[in-house]
Formats: sequence, C-alpha cells, structure tokens
Amino acid sequence: GEAVTVTWDGLPPAASQHWVGVYLVSDDVTKTVPMRYQMIKTAQQRSLSFKVMNMREDVVFYLFSGTLDQPLVLGRSNVVMVANKKFPTGGRLALTNNSSRIKVTWTSVWMEPKQQVLYGTTKGKPDRIATADEVVSYKRGDMCGGAATTVGYRDPGVFYTAVLDLHGVQPRQRVYYRFGSKEAGWSSEYALHAPPSSPPSLPSVVQDGAEHDDKEAVTVLAFGDLGTDTGDGSQQHWNAPASANTTNAMLRHITEEEGGRSTYVLH
Repeated sequence: GEAVTVTWDGLPPAASQHWVGVYLVSDDVTKTVPMRYQMIKTAQQRSLSFKVMNMREDVVFYLFSGTLDQPLVLGRSNVVMVANKKFPTGGRLALTNNSSRIKVTWTSVWMEPKQQVLYGTTKGKPDRIATADEVVSYKRGDMCGGAATTVGYRDPGVFYTAVLDLHGVQPRQRVYYRFGSKEAGWSSEYALHAPPSSPPSLPSVVQDGAEHDDKEAVTVLAFGDLGTDTGDGSQQHWNAPASANTTNAMLRHITEEEGGRSTYVLH
C-alpha cells in the first residue's frame, strides 16, 4: 500500500466527534463499514494520513459526524485512482505432500492468459516457469454469515495457485521467485528455502541421561485467527492491535538478522 493524505478546510459544529473513513468507490456507505477510519481529534486539525491497500478498485474518503453506527456524511473526497488494479498481491506459500513441490498463491483479477511464477536459484535470473493451475474465488453467499455476508463483505479478488517443481534443488537451498504476468505486472522478487529432505523429527529420546537424535531439529511457528492491525494509526471495525506484536515476533524468528531460526509457519 501507499500513504494518502486527506485534507479539509474546516469542520461544522457537531454534537459528536468527526471522523474520516476509507471506502471503495462501489461501496454503499450506508450498508458497508469503512476499510479503515480515523477520528479527528480537534476542531483545528486539517489532515489525516492513511495507508491505502490495492483492493483492485479506486478508493474515496468520506468525512462524517456522529457515531460509527449512525454516521452523517458531511463530505466526499475526489476519487483516488489505483494505478494497476490487476497487480498481483498477497503472495503466500504452502507445502505439499511432496518435498520437491511447493505451492505459491497470490491475489489478482480474472484474466487470460493465466498468471505464472518465474523462479530459480540465482537472484534476478529465473530459469523456471510454473503456470497457475488453480484459479478460484468466493462470493458473499459462500461466507458463514453475520458481518461476513453483510457490512463486512468486499470482493476478495481472484486467487491464483501455481506449483513450483524443485527437483534438482538442494534441501534448504534458496529459491528466488516472483509472480504475475506481462499483462498484470510482476511482483517484487521474494525468496524461499527448499524444504528439508526429511520430515520434522519426533522429540528426542533420552537415554542414559542424554538426548539421542540424529535428525536435524526444526522450529515451527503456529498461529490461528490472529486478526489484523492497520499499521498506520487507523482503526478497523474488527481491529486487533496486539496482532502486530505477534507478527513482528515471528518476523524476527524468520529473518536472516535473527539467524533464520524457524523452519515452518503453520497457519
């Protein structure tokens, strides 16, 4: 995402606090909660900054008075254009039941030809291609109910999944990859480590007062239903500020600066 600063000239008198919310241009603000919002702290305040994510649609800002449940629209900004609505985002990895194959999934829009992953063991010089063989999405009616089917629903985009064939790559060797297409654009280059050649070992057996285990130890980070935080001082209707602490702690375990102590992340 990128930072966008919203400004206004002045505020009319109001019985309750003013606030600014971020919406997609297609959103009905009477039926959809903002993607994020910030309260205006003083009558003298004239601007707020937001980090706006690429949700594959242009965005607009609204100025409100009143509560979040009963807002009164006071103003609407000009439309903030998204330069490339097709741009691939949200890359994530998954293991398969074959240590020589890893799934890469990302989000974009439906398009032909299908998007791909370019990858290889030399940084900046991919020599292998994997075409997405799974392209899926979901609709409002597929959700479990509640806010997920009403005020909290937005189009999630289309999810592409390609399987990387790592035959010939050594265990734990670094593999560089990027995903997308010429038409949609290409993501930044990321890196993964090829899986170990054997599955994680069972806990060591203690014999004669000493541990005996000739397999390589692994470290697994496991989390679920973590929630999200905006990272820019904004609020969400379902905000979880503590999630940033967990995410940052996991990053410290994974990154090179901490010695790359983690082998797997389970979510």
